[in-house]
Parts: sequence; structure tokens; C-alpha cells
Amino acid sequence: MPFSRALLLAFSILWSVFASVAHAQHIKQLYDEDSTLDLSDSLYYLYETNYQLSINDIARRKNDFLVHPSSNPNFGFQNSAVWILSSVTNVSNTSDWVFTINFSQLDKVDFYLIQNGRILAQSRQGKVQLEQQFRVPTLHAKIDSASPVDLYIRVESQSSSIIVPLRAQAAEHHNRYFQLDSLLWGVFYGGLLILAIYNLVLYIGVREKSVLAYVGYIFAVILWQVVWGGHTHFIFSQGIPVWLVGHTELIFVIIGITSGLFTISFLDCENNAPTLHPILQLMLVAQTLIGLVCFADLIPPMWKNNLVYGVGVVSILSYVAAGFEAFFNKFKPARYFIVAWGLLATGAIVGMLSLFGILPTNDFTTYCFQVGVFLESSLFSIALMEKSRSQLEYDVEQATNDLHNNMELIEEQNVRLDIARKDAIKASHVKSQFLANMSHEIRTPLNAILGFSKELNNASLPTDQQEQVRIVNTAADSLLTIVNDVLDFSKIEAGKLSLNNQPFSPNKLFEEMVTIMAKSSHSKRIEFVFDLAPLPEKLIGDVFRIKQILNNLLSNALKFTSTGSITLAVCGRALEHGLHEVNIEIKDTGIGISRHD
Repeated sequence: MPFSRALLLAFSILWSVFASVAHAQHIKQLYDEDSTLDLSDSLYYLYETNYQLSINDIARRKNDFLVHPSSNPNFGFQNSAVWILSSVTNVSNTSDWVFTINFSQLDKVDFYLIQNGRILAQSRQGKVQLEQQFRVPTLHAKIDSASPVDLYIRVESQSSSIIVPLRAQAAEHHNRYFQLDSLLWGVFYGGLLILAIYNLVLYIGVREKSVLAYVGYIFAVILWQVVWGGHTHFIFSQGIPVWLVGHTELIFVIIGITSGLFTISFLDCENNAPTLHPILQLMLVAQTLIGLVCFADLIPPMWKNNLVYGVGVVSILSYVAAGFEAFFNKFKPARYFIVAWGLLATGAIVGMLSLFGILPTNDFTTYCFQVGVFLESSLFSIALMEKSRSQLEYDVEQATNDLHNNMELIEEQNVRLDIARKDAIKASHVKSQFLANMSHEIRTPLNAILGFSKELNNASLPTDQQEQVRIVNTAADSLLTIVNDVLDFSKIEAGKLSLNNQPFSPNKLFEEMVTIMAKSSHSKRIEFVFDLAPLPEKLIGDVFRIKQILNNLLSNALKFTSTGSITLAVCGRALEHGLHEVNIEIKDTGIGISRHD
């Protein structure tokens, strides 16, 4: 019995020593003011169970904390709070230190820094509390050298996994780090805004649906980054609304829907990816329904997050598959699309695996998705330019083909027109030749008739027969005039009509014409007025053509005038070099000729 007691006492002493050594091994030393000390690999944790514990309760239960078995500070989705413990000692030359949890999606983060049972600093931060001044939970504290301090952190989050990447930095180093972090975020937001504005202006000119879908996707990404990057604290100075905190997953739904719309419109999936087009439509419907379920809080937060993330991964894979199908169907801009989605898919998968605790949580896994988003957005813009260029090349090629076809049609029409023109010229030549031949054939017997009829004028004939001879002479003269006109028309068509200039008396010419026309005019009871100004006794010209023109004009005036008068006015004036201009004006009160005729 004494031996048993001695053995039990020895075992108790060894266990106490072992436990104290185990705790001592996880005390981190703050020694380098110019670097960041990662405390994630030396964390203790304790889950709250039935009720919320105060800092005093936790301090008394320090020995109940368990060593976190992994360097990955991901505790997954929890319905209750998790207490984190990290012990440090300051051996550096500065007492100003800053502790940060480099994850912005935690709902409540309560810091308590305790040294020798005394609280040195405390702060209540997280998305639903008002004391957070940086985009991630941050505690600034003064730590004396040599004496160890305990940092207790109570973390509670219903909207995301509980991830506690705890770091320590000297205050001066933290300020530089914060400035660099702000600069990088500014470049990130600025780059996305430039891409969005540029493509929005481009859409006004081209009216391409995929460009508008791309702009919508960029703004969705910016909204997501404002929320996920922890910048909502700077927008809601009085605290982020509780409803928004509990529905962060809706941002992923919005991104999934806008990226799906961009995929369908950019790839023209109905034509370039017909196999995956119905699947993409199904994914859009599924994400819309999931968004409604999350909006109405129909399922627990853990289920909501897992459902959103799971469908998001499937959607991304389907978008990439659609890009491959479009590329294999000879849609060249799809190559940029595939690379862009590949980068985003890599970043998204890494980020989600980090959220589920499969991958460690560090700077790479934390910012991998942001880098992927920025590269993807840039490549999407390049893909849109490639699509516009390809569309322009297609339009130019189509216009060239249309022009070539039109030129062939015009060439064919020109050949047909040339054939028709030659046929028309040939027909006109045949007609003119026929008219000329017929006119010559008619004029020969007609001259004989005129010769015999004029001989009858000198014969002693009764009065009635003399009238008949006169009628025959008049008709023959008219027919001869018609025949001569036909011959002249044929000569005009052949370009062979020439003027026969001979001396003539203009006064005699006009008097003869008036004598003939005045009789016909008086027979129709129409007044014939002849106004002749002084003219030279002799002029040189084609008296036959002048008679022909006067006869045609006066005959038309006489033909189309039933009442009133016909006036023939002639005047002239001398010109230089022995020329003389004769103006002939014929007026009548007949129906005239319309402007159209």
C-alpha cells in the first residue's frame, strides 16, 4: 500500500512537470521589430459549451486549454464560440506591439491581453462590433520586456469558418505593412474600376451584350471584395447591419450569376457550346434558387455556406468546360477565357480548401483568390478585345465576299448589257438602213408623179380637174417632205447629216413660207400675224433645213390651234467677222406642249 501511494505521487509529479513544460514550449518570443511573427503554430483552444464564458472564467480555466494539433488555424464552422490562447514574451527593444487576425469575416473577436492576472489591453472587434478600426481585427498593446503575457481571444462567427491566423508585429512595422496593404488594395480596386469604366464606355459604342455582362461581373467582384476584404467598416461607421453580416454568402451567389451570364453571352454558348449551354442555364437557375433560400434563411448558416461553395465550384467547372467546347468549335477568343477561368478556379479552389481547413491559412491562401480575380478580369477584357477583333475580321471577310459576289453580278450584268447594246445598235442600223432604202425607193416614183402632175398644171383642163391636179401636187409635196424627213432622221442616227450652205434671200424665204401657211390659217379662220424686221438681202446658209424647221413648227402651230392667232416674228442682228444672227419666234394660242412632254 505505501508503495502504491508512492507510485501515484511520483506519477502526479511527473504529469505536472510534463504539463508545465508543454505549456512553456509554446511561449513565443517577440524579438524582431522588422518582421512578422506567426503565432498560428502555438495556439491553445477551448470551446464554449452551454453558456458564454467571461475572461475571468477563462483565466481560471487556463489549464483546460488544448494544444491545437496543426499549424493551420482553421476551426471550421462552429455553432458556439472558440477561445484562443497564445502566450508571448517580449525580448525586443520596443514595447509597442500589434496583434492581428488576418481574416476579415469573423463576426465577433474579443481581445484580452493579461499579464500577472492584470488586463493590459482589451478590445471588442469583428464585423458586428464597433471597435474595429482596420479591415481585420487588430489589437495594439504595450508589453513590458521579459515578463510573459497571455493573449486570450474569443472568436464567434455564424457567417463563416472560424479562422484565426494570429500574427504579431512591432507597431512601426505594422504601420508600414498597413500602408502597403492599403496601397495594394487601392491598386486592386482602381484596376477593376478602370476595366469596368472602359468597357462600359465601349458598350455604349458597340452594344455588345457580353461587354455589359462583363461590366456587371466586375461590379459584383468589387462589391464582393469590399465585403470579403473587410472594407465595409469604412462604409458603415455605425456598424455593419446584422442582416448583411449573416448573409455574406449572397455575394458568392451574385458573382456566380453574373459570371454565368458573361460566360453564356461571351461564348455565345447556344452556337459555340451547345452541349454545355443547357447545363449553364441549369446552374444559373440553381444559383438563383440558392440565393432565394439564403435570403429567406430557410436552412442553417453552415448548410448555406456549404451549399453556396459547393454549387460555386460546380459552376466554375461548368464555365471552364464551356470554354473548352467553344474553343474546340473554332471560337478563338475562348483561349483567353479558359486561361482566365483557370486562374480564378485555382484561386477559388485554394481559398475554399483553406476555408474547409484542408489547406493551411497563410498570405498565399488568403489573397490567392483576389489575385486570381484580378488576373481573370484582365484576361476577360483581353478576350473581349479578341472577340471584337475576330468579329471585325469576320465582318470584313463577309463584306469582301459580298463585294466579290456583287462584282461578279455587275460583271455579268455588264456583259448582258453590252450584248443588249450591240443588239440594239444592230437593230437600229437595220432599221435605219431599211428606212433609207424605203425612202429612196419611194422618192423615185414620187418624183415621177410630181413631174407628171406639174405638167398637168400647164395643160388646158376644166376647173374641177385643175383643182384635182392641185390637190395631187399638194399631197405629193407633203409626202416628199415626209420622205425627206425620214432620210434626215436616218442620217442623224448615222451621224452623217451635213449642212449645205448656199446664198439665199431671207426675205423671200419667209414670204414664201407665210404665203403657204397664211392660206391654211385663213381656211381655219385663224389670224396669221407676220412680223419681219429688216434683214440683209443675201445670207449664206442651208435654206432647205431652214424651210424644213419652219414648216414643222408652223405646221404644228396650225395643227394644234383651233381658234385665236399664229404669230411669226423674225429679227436679226449683225455679229463680228461678217456673221449675222437671225432670231425666229413662233407663237400660237393653241394647247401648247406640256413641260413633261
